[in-house]
Amino acid sequence: MTKETTFASSPVLYRVKWDWERDDFDGEISRPNLPCVFRCGEINNSSNGHYTKLNKEWQFFWFDLCCKVFYDRYHQDLTKKEYEWLANKWTGVGAVKQPL
Repeated sequence: MTKETTFASSPVLYRVKWDWERDDFDGEISRPNLPCVFRCGEINNSSNGHYTKLNKEWQFFWFDLCCKVFYDRYHQDLTKKEYEWLANKWTGVGAVKQPL
């Protein structure tokens, strides 16, 4: 009697390229003081991003997720200093890039 082993098929995995791995990389990292946060777009066209305008309620929902993860409290339960610090960080992640 033999025992058969069945393996699930491996999923196709994707990752976001570092700046220096991109074909359009010009030799300089344009965001040296920022974390590696990328707007990915589509797999076959990384410049085709999809964005959603968030109303006030959705923005507070997202901000409360950050508050709960970082402080284990919601925004209304934070001190003024905690709120301002996290709001500053959160705004940097979610801000819309304005043209120069």
